[in-house]
Amino acid sequence: MREETNANRRVLKPPLALWPLISIGLIQVILHFVTNNNYGIFRDEFYYLECARHLDWGYVDQPPLSIFMLAVSVKLFGVSQWAIRIFPALAGGALVFLGGVIARRLGGGLFAQVLAAVSVLVSPIYLGMTGYYSMNAYDLLFWAILLLMFVDILDGRQGVWPWMGLVAGLGLENKFSVGFLLIGIGVGILLTRRRRLLVDRRVFIAGLIALLVFTPHIIWQISKGWPTLEFMRNAELYKNVALGLLSFLSGQIQENNPLNFLIWMPGLVALLFSRRFRAYRALGIAYLALFVIFALTNGKVYYLAPFFVFLYAAGATAFESFVLRPGWRWASVAIIIVLIISGALLAPLAIPLLSVDRYIKYSRAMGLSPKAIERHAMGELPQHFADRFGWEHLVDKVAGVYFSLSPEERKDCIICGTNYGETGAIDYYGPALGLPPAVSQHNNYFLWGPGNGSGNLFIMIGRSTESLEGTFESIEIADTVSSPYVMPYESNLLITICRKIKIPLDKAWAQGRNFG
Repeated sequence: MREETNANRRVLKPPLALWPLISIGLIQVILHFVTNNNYGIFRDEFYYLECARHLDWGYVDQPPLSIFMLAVSVKLFGVSQWAIRIFPALAGGALVFLGGVIARRLGGGLFAQVLAAVSVLVSPIYLGMTGYYSMNAYDLLFWAILLLMFVDILDGRQGVWPWMGLVAGLGLENKFSVGFLLIGIGVGILLTRRRRLLVDRRVFIAGLIALLVFTPHIIWQISKGWPTLEFMRNAELYKNVALGLLSFLSGQIQENNPLNFLIWMPGLVALLFSRRFRAYRALGIAYLALFVIFALTNGKVYYLAPFFVFLYAAGATAFESFVLRPGWRWASVAIIIVLIISGALLAPLAIPLLSVDRYIKYSRAMGLSPKAIERHAMGELPQHFADRFGWEHLVDKVAGVYFSLSPEERKDCIICGTNYGETGAIDYYGPALGLPPAVSQHNNYFLWGPGNGSGNLFIMIGRSTESLEGTFESIEIADTVSSPYVMPYESNLLITICRKIKIPLDKAWAQGRNFG
């Protein structure tokens, strides 16, 4: 064991259970590698790939880091469904490992480290969020690393502050949610005896480093008129479901594996009330502050998911002192086995282990019907699965309409999707069919503009004829797209041919902006 010093005490840390933690992390990675080609590409992945072809310092709905990482991934591995999910799978394995590392930092021995890692492994929300490409896989890591760093700071290692500033800046360049974590930590510090940290000059240095790293994105926001503020406001008002405190808590319990509640809730209680965890009480308060913030602002349940790695570690460390007592050692093995069984039962709900028909039967047998996290009707599949179906069929239909036009018409034709899923699918599958790049007024596609056509001939996807009557003189329904398993709003889509625009194209484009 190595020895570390605190300003007030000496802290002995148990040895790191390196190989057990690596082994448990590899289970997560292997699960993803085995299942990543099942079902199809998730709608957001199409959009992210297109963003990676338009590298910039920001996008309407996200900062640039995850997109830059995707561009690196594409350069290394290509754009296949399996290839673009390599980095998220590795992030999932690293997150499992970090759960054990945090437990060790809190004073946990072998059992606590393994229990924390297993708790992360069997959490469906983590398995799902690292099963396809998005900024969320990296966000989980940034939160875990920042929480680990803050534990070091609370243990007296004040030299960590500049590095924490750097990681915070990079985390903000990946997703704004890191800012909420920093707010939560600030509230926790303010409400405990550690409030003197807030006036430490090293805190200000860390803040300046984070701001410096984040500045390129701020400049991008200013240059574009702060589009992300409009995006976030629209999401809160029109998209996210209002849950309330009790429903938000219920969501936390379900999405993190109900049995894990027996790990993280004791961890939270220990952080708030145990003398052993008094040095880390600020982090227990930070969780409560973030819980209230997200619940009262219509936040999605998964917004708070990154914090649970730390709560698992705290709970596992608290458990260790009980189960390792004489006569209770059997409980240590029993707890791990029960958690693994629960994780195996819940894994098909998070990643595509089963065929679709078997999944539907399985979820019904488990009594778990799809729940809406946005203001949309639900189909037979939850959104994280439903949004992987129907895209190739959609592109085939659009290609049929496109090639029904004369060669002269095709030269001036603009294909326009209602949202980035439809548009991104055309950009992904369309080139092999001879389709031109598609456009959309949704999120960053809006900033990329309507293309080079005159605007006198559009193929519109998913728009009602009534919504188009004020813009075009001629509207012809050319086809309808309907696919099983998709989200209801992606079923029975109209494909229309619209001719002779009534107003200037730039004006029509601006009027249809959709940041949400």
